[in-house]
Amino acid sequence: MDKIGVLGKNDAKTIGAHQVYGPSPGKAARVRLFYHGVSNANSTLAIKVGGVLVMQTGNLQNNHRQYSTDTKMRVDQNAVTDVDGSVAEKTVTPYGYDYWLAPLDMIEYIIGGADFQEMRFLVVGVEVDV
Repeated sequence: MDKIGVLGKNDAKTIGAHQVYGPSPGKAARVRLFYHGVSNANSTLAIKVGGVLVMQTGNLQNNHRQYSTDTKMRVDQNAVTDVDGSVAEKTVTPYGYDYWLAPLDMIEYIIGGADFQEMRFLVVGVEVDV
């Protein structure tokens, strides 16, 4: 059966690699990444799609928001700055590029250096039979 919408999610905020989504055998998917987190001092964040590193930060500052928008994989804002939807830079949305996944390709994020204070990572899209 085909699926559309949120295909995977993970809220883990601790140091380590966290799997979010990968199509099951016999499935393929077209997806976008949609996330928001708040870093601690010296936290790092990396994102891999199908084993390919697509984004990696350096050491982050305490209380900074890391999130996706339609035009940027990573926006780094001081948490005091509200994500209020008033402009594109203050609106959390799925990243505007599609990723095509074959069966068993995995999307994961990796937190290093220090735990995040908050993290919500979604994979949204369409999964179909192949």
